[in-house]
Amino acid sequence: MINRLLALVMLLCCASAYATEYMFSPVEARLTDNRVRGILQLPDRRMLFATESGLEIYDGAGSVSLPYPSTAPYRLEGYDGHLHLYLDGCEPRLWVKNRNSLRCLDLVRNRYVENVDSLFTAMGYDGVVDDVFVDSMPWIVSGDSIIQPVTRFSCPRDKAEGEILDMLSSGGNLYIFYRSGIMSCISLGTGKEKYRRAAFGPEDYGKFSATSLVVPGPGGFYQLRNGSKGGFFKFDMASREWTRMLETDFYLNTLAIDYDGTAYISCPKGIIEMNVNDGAHRHIPSLRTRKGNVLATEISTVYCDVDGALWLGTVNRGLLYHHPRAYRHLFIPASRLPEVPGAYSAPQVFSEDRHGNMYFSGHSISIDSTATLSAVVTATEPAGEYGSGGAFIASDGSLYFHDRDGCHIFIPRDADDDGHLPVISGLLVNGEPYDGASGVTPAYLEEVSLPHDRNFVTIECASVSYASDTGYRYRLRGIDDKWISVESGDLPPGGALRAVYTSLPPGSYQFEVATGEGDDAPVRKLGITIRPPWWLTVPALILWGVLAVAIIVVAVRVYSLRTRRELERKHREEILLTRIRSLIEQCDRYEAERNVADEPQAEENPEMSPADAGFIARAVELVERNLDTPGYSVEQLSRDLCMERTGLYRKLTALLDRSPSLFMRDIRLRHVARLVKEGRLSMAEIAEKTGFSSSSYMSRCFQEVYGCRPGEYATKNGV
Repeated sequence: MINRLLALVMLLCCASAYATEYMFSPVEARLTDNRVRGILQLPDRRMLFATESGLEIYDGAGSVSLPYPSTAPYRLEGYDGHLHLYLDGCEPRLWVKNRNSLRCLDLVRNRYVENVDSLFTAMGYDGVVDDVFVDSMPWIVSGDSIIQPVTRFSCPRDKAEGEILDMLSSGGNLYIFYRSGIMSCISLGTGKEKYRRAAFGPEDYGKFSATSLVVPGPGGFYQLRNGSKGGFFKFDMASREWTRMLETDFYLNTLAIDYDGTAYISCPKGIIEMNVNDGAHRHIPSLRTRKGNVLATEISTVYCDVDGALWLGTVNRGLLYHHPRAYRHLFIPASRLPEVPGAYSAPQVFSEDRHGNMYFSGHSISIDSTATLSAVVTATEPAGEYGSGGAFIASDGSLYFHDRDGCHIFIPRDADDDGHLPVISGLLVNGEPYDGASGVTPAYLEEVSLPHDRNFVTIECASVSYASDTGYRYRLRGIDDKWISVESGDLPPGGALRAVYTSLPPGSYQFEVATGEGDDAPVRKLGITIRPPWWLTVPALILWGVLAVAIIVVAVRVYSLRTRRELERKHREEILLTRIRSLIEQCDRYEAERNVADEPQAEENPEMSPADAGFIARAVELVERNLDTPGYSVEQLSRDLCMERTGLYRKLTALLDRSPSLFMRDIRLRHVARLVKEGRLSMAEIAEKTGFSSSSYMSRCFQEVYGCRPGEYATKNGV
């Protein structure tokens, strides 16, 4: 037994290189259902998870649950496979295909499309849909044809090769993967087959003919096939040849290809990691977690995001996440550890004192924090799960795992984050979620317009950074003179940013937020307009100006009139003083002039011309024809008469000395009187038939014209 372990960096030379060791973190997404079936990353970096009960959209700070609706999904008679998620390349939509059913999620509004048929109709297709595949655009399988309705492309389907299990387009070609193992390459220009290749022969049909999953990758396509066996195949685009990379006795669930050519395959017994260039692979049956546990569970789905991080969905344990730069892995082989009887199963193999010094079974462990990443010696990991028996979490977050092959140490470090575009996860107006823009979710909003009394705005942002905590820079142009920085330590749990602005004055603003410190970091922008009250709008200000000018003009005219009258009075007094002798004569003449001026003039009332009579008859006919038309107004009457409203007003006042509204009201009231005399309808029915908004309003108008209410009028006429 040795008294003290050597410094860890001296042990690194004893390890042999093989592959990356993985440290997974449970994802605190607060899923409503931990049975994860599928994973995708949206273009804005948010993650989408499909569970047994619905979909979840996760931005690193919180998640939005979208349970499957209770209504029946669209029926796909030609698809009986497992769950498959497709992102639509034409519209922000997600297609969910599973066991003869199809659903579509509108990502802009976070709601399911109620009538999927309407989407196909909008694409220009009204026929039968047996199956659907989606890449940059939807592809429809119907009978003997494969159709792309947007581009009007179609080609025949080879039914002799069985059902189509997968389909995707690339480089001007359409690749069709049949149940028989045949892949057919169709030219999108001519619609004719260029070539076909078989992934396996007829003798292997039973092994791999049940299901298929195709993923594009470096140099070609990669396909999982299942039947009585599980198979992993590679198609090389240059040589146009298939290679069988792997065959297993168990089912292969899902496939993900990393940007560096590493394939990850989920299966009932952990995951399989493979280098697709040389075929080197290993099976990882159990997974280490940040909580100090080792899990042996079925991995239902696997996904590689744009950062090269690995997401795992489990059958009933939720989500696991691994970022390749989140931990530095160090390894001490078992041969270099002290021989402690029962050390592997001891309840406390690792310990730590109050000064942060680490011990293994009483022996000090010295770790050089500057040591480079060690290589790993792999060995069979213990079956099942264990926690405190062979694992320890130090106060600095380092994790120590002791198993049969030695001691694995994971030292946390900040993953590189050069800054990326954050998302706006929430928008509150006066403390309530923003409900404008036809239901568009905040993540897709570009601009909002708010009234003056809804000017308390809270903007919630998520960094969509899953490997490390991230700070923010934000500002509201027009309010903030410079960027406001918020460190990650000052953020609430989950790392969401809340930017609050109160009592924003009317005007146009632009909210900007970024996660990187550099000037070249991408900036998410949101335009915010606070509309002024109606009395401060441009039309209102023009009206106020016109009123002010009118008041001034009237005041000047009144003043001028009074001044002129005063001058006239003084002038008359002077005349009276100078012509005192003719006072009586002048007074008589003045009184005579006033009598003449005050005498009412006979009003000319020439007979109406035939054209004017025809015009009045036409107006009466239009009003009577539209008596029961809701909302038939003066504007509509003027349009029907091909006149402007002001012209109609001048015409009717000149001919009848009645405004258009009174003209229409009199016609309606005349019909009211007729219907009241008939006595067959109630007052409410008469009001509806004669275009009045209510019987009470009709009664008031009737009393103004006829001097009594309709009921009294009916009594007078013996009804």
